[in-house]
Amino acid sequence: MSAWGELPRTQAELFSTDGRFLTRVDFYWPDLGVVGEADGREKYTDQELWREKRRQEALTDRGVVLARWGWSEARRPALLRATLLRAFHRAGQLRSAGIPANVCAA
Repeated sequence: MSAWGELPRTQAELFSTDGRFLTRVDFYWPDLGVVGEADGREKYTDQELWREKRRQEALTDRGVVLARWGWSEARRPALLRATLLRAFHRAGQLRSAGIPANVCAA
């Protein structure tokens, strides 16, 4: 266990509550309902950006909070920590308001 709760699952597959595959994510904190994605700029063409937008909407519509970072944050632990803490805080607010993360991880 980390200071932020359970350690994240890596390369986690997320499913809807009715068992339909949604996506695979880089990191998932199931106890918080937070997804972490490490992305580089070169990954995104217009088509990939559109697909990623739709993927993010599918997760946030289910109460999942996304934290994204690139190399600049990954190389500076204080920036990465701040990015994650903001996501954990947003997730805590949603859970406190009674909004669960409606996904299941495999």
